[in-house]
Amino acid sequence: MLRNLSLKGGIRIKVHYKIEPEDIKAVQKNAIQTTPEIQKQNRLMNTNTPIILFILLFLASTNETIYGKIMSSLFPTFLDQLIFSLVSWIDRRKYLNEFYIGEREVNLDENEITINTKQGPKTYRWVDVLRVEEDEFRYFFYFTNNTFFLVKKKPDNLSNEEQNEFNDFIQKCRKEYTNYRIKAKKFPVLPLSLRIILLAIYLMVYVGNPLYQIWTNPLNEVEDEVYGLFESVGDENSKPVIKETLTPEQIDNVRHKLYRIIDETNSTSNKKSKLIGLVSQAEEQYLQKYHVPNEKTNRFYSGESENWKVENFGIEIIFDRFRTIEGTLSMKNQTEFLADYLDVKFEIKIKGKNTKVYHSKTLSSDVPYTLNSDLNLAENTTGKISWMMNLTNKDGEPVKFEDIEQISLLVQWKGQNEKVFRVERIELKQN
Repeated sequence: MLRNLSLKGGIRIKVHYKIEPEDIKAVQKNAIQTTPEIQKQNRLMNTNTPIILFILLFLASTNETIYGKIMSSLFPTFLDQLIFSLVSWIDRRKYLNEFYIGEREVNLDENEITINTKQGPKTYRWVDVLRVEEDEFRYFFYFTNNTFFLVKKKPDNLSNEEQNEFNDFIQKCRKEYTNYRIKAKKFPVLPLSLRIILLAIYLMVYVGNPLYQIWTNPLNEVEDEVYGLFESVGDENSKPVIKETLTPEQIDNVRHKLYRIIDETNSTSNKKSKLIGLVSQAEEQYLQKYHVPNEKTNRFYSGESENWKVENFGIEIIFDRFRTIEGTLSMKNQTEFLADYLDVKFEIKIKGKNTKVYHSKTLSSDVPYTLNSDLNLAENTTGKISWMMNLTNKDGEPVKFEDIEQISLLVQWKGQNEKVFRVERIELKQN
């Protein structure tokens, strides 16, 4: 029989037991399995919050490919959940270990329960118990969804017979006083250990895999558009051929997108160089095969100085770049003027910017194989800038004709047997 019977026939029991780390695990497991409020919090932290975080990271991602956006958003989402779960787990274990692990003494009768804790005795009435849950070795007394204590089914200070009577007493009080029972649905939550394993697999399969950089390369999306400029790209031994229907606007759109991605991602892959090269080839082929000078892309200029006359010197602006077209340069009132030296420089003044000077042409009798006819300045040419240059306006945008404030040619020459170099500037006006 149980010891400590009351005078009126009631039962008063004093039990001793020790709470171990595995008991703490059991408490946490039972609270999660039987408490809807905790399950709701878990759903929020393990499902709703990761989904919202993933969507925000996906929308904020600068990666140009859908696959790249997904993969670059998954990792921080997964890592955030892993860190949060790990920190929460450590905090709970630390709290429970600090306040629960150790020797316990509990006094129970039909009216109340008194627990001697590390912080002193605490007394609860049976009618205040919200519910009593159990597993194979323990009872879990819940006063609220977050306030509970556990009692082992086999206290150290009771014999086997007394333990049986003790458990019967608990079951009797449980049925009499605790009417609130919860049948909580189990919500599937990945264990922390499994999350760590999945994270390691993710790192090995994707981030640690060289193919990951290829799959998530932001240039993938624009690659198809670059190849779309050509009828065929061929291999190393054949030259790409652009489509006959290709327009400058199509090339501009692809180039703008390509360089925007490069600027935003600081891409340094071999693919970048290849795509830039293909766009340049598309521009060159278009200029050679299909381009017809027009008012939108080409303008021509003429002008005079004291000794010189320039006609049909051209400027071409296409594909956001700039070059000049050779015009005629003739010496006034001369049918023949032989020189030892001629140098022509092109000057351009962009609104809001300083004048830029570019070399256009140089002839010298000191250079082998230079013919006298080449140095007849009575009828000559201005020279040209044959390569396409990147020239910007005051706002950093590709220059347009309306951004040009003034253009001129600076001519320096020296006649045969003359000792003095002469210089004149020829300001040019549009034809």
